[in-house]
Amino acid sequence: MERWVFLRGLARRQEHWGGFLEQFQALRPADELEALDLAGNGSERHRSAFADISDYVEDLRQRSHLLKKGPVRLVAISLGGMVAAEWVSRYPKELVSAHLINTSDRRHSSFWQRLRPQNLGTILGILIQNPSAPERERRVLEMVSSLSRREREQWAEAFAKLDPCTARNFMRQIWAAARFTPSLVRPEIPLTLLCSEGDRFVDPACSRRLAKAWGAPLFTHPWAGHDLPLDAPEWVLSRILDPGTPSDSVFKAESVPLRRT
Repeated sequence: MERWVFLRGLARRQEHWGGFLEQFQALRPADELEALDLAGNGSERHRSAFADISDYVEDLRQRSHLLKKGPVRLVAISLGGMVAAEWVSRYPKELVSAHLINTSDRRHSSFWQRLRPQNLGTILGILIQNPSAPERERRVLEMVSSLSRREREQWAEAFAKLDPCTARNFMRQIWAAARFTPSLVRPEIPLTLLCSEGDRFVDPACSRRLAKAWGAPLFTHPWAGHDLPLDAPEWVLSRILDPGTPSDSVFKAESVPLRRT
């Protein structure tokens, strides 16, 4: 039996995993799963977001029920991946492994790779215009998902029911992400990176550079967007849970049959 902690990214909350966690649990019914919201998001939206990645780590360590039982495995995306990377660096004995999805850092990538310029107009429009909930989610999904328009519309309607992150907390999370600089020391625990060639929000080169710096395995999906677990959940599950992942897969794209349900 394993314990897994899942972290979402910028202005997103645990419900944005969609059906991914249910699929995960179905494959690992004996394991314990815990999805935690970052300060300022979801169940923690009443709190002020932190302006430093290390503060998110300390906060999550205090709030995690599974961590109190012993070391956990992390699965984290984007901003959550930065938090996971800092957690790995600070408290490796608390972790068994970490899987970082479409994340980035200031040390190895430029700001314009970490937040592609074509998205700035959309982000500013959301912050200034305060569109309706369905329209807000449609705009977000256009930036982070490579699913069909029909599929994005369906998810937008589902996500529209969720309370959004405030503009102030969004900007504080952006500031924390912009300043994040990971340790140069190779992680002491098994660490794997996943990225998407179809990512229009963050350049996949950010993950490639992190993987190279840390000597960590990297798996690349050929078409999914930034929200890789939403676009290709079965592929992500196979990369995380497949015990036969080859040890010589460093820096190589991995292709597996994609199943649509």
